[in-house]
Amino acid sequence: DLRREAAPLGAASIKVRELLIHPFNIEEGPLLRVQVMRIAEEEYVFLLVIHHIISDEWSIRILVHDILHYYHAVHQAQAVALAPLFIQYKDYAGWQLRQLQAGLLADHRAYWMNRFSGEVPVLEFPSDHARPAVQTFHGGQVNYRFDKGACARLQQLAQQTGCTTFMALLGIVNTLLYRYTGQEDIITGTVVAGRDHPDLEHQVGFYVNTIPMRVQLNGQSGFSDLLSNIKQVTLEAFDHRYYPF
Repeated sequence: DLRREAAPLGAASIKVRELLIHPFNIEEGPLLRVQVMRIAEEEYVFLLVIHHIISDEWSIRILVHDILHYYHAVHQAQAVALAPLFIQYKDYAGWQLRQLQAGLLADHRAYWMNRFSGEVPVLEFPSDHARPAVQTFHGGQVNYRFDKGACARLQQLAQQTGCTTFMALLGIVNTLLYRYTGQEDIITGTVVAGRDHPDLEHQVGFYVNTIPMRVQLNGQSGFSDLLSNIKQVTLEAFDHRYYPF
């Protein structure tokens, strides 16, 4: 109850920040924290902090839906009725483990082992400052907004080359990385939802798999050649998306 604070909303913001930066203990749990803060007679702040290892973006949508479902049911003095789940996340984890142990994903594993055989390249960016002795993963974000005309031209280019917009954007990213580093063997990552079975649609859990895209560039070739290469790499990677990263 923060109603007695001089600035209740500001006090709530401080609390939110404290709960956001407080680390989780993955070995012991719990891996989610919930707090309700009252800032006025009829006004509350509801905070849910959940570790990514037990959730993904799809899970957040499910959680928000279920929480609001409960909220409205209680508010209207009605019984809460959520459809029962046929399986739990532990069932999915067990199924995936059995597949790995039985060698059912051997073809997918062989593809990735071959794709990343030999020396794996590491991007070496030019930097303005010396790198820290200990890697921290502290970073920032750079946002860029394309105008409608640029988006339309990009989509047109993708259609002309038989690519998706995602592939065209991946081509732009690889070109930019090549320009910064001069390296012709570049790995970037993307993710797939990993919910290929309908029974997983309403599950909360981490189903995302990371897909590494290894693209070989040639500074003498044109952008269309690069897109053709990326199209092949992307289609192959998504065909083998079932093997855990």
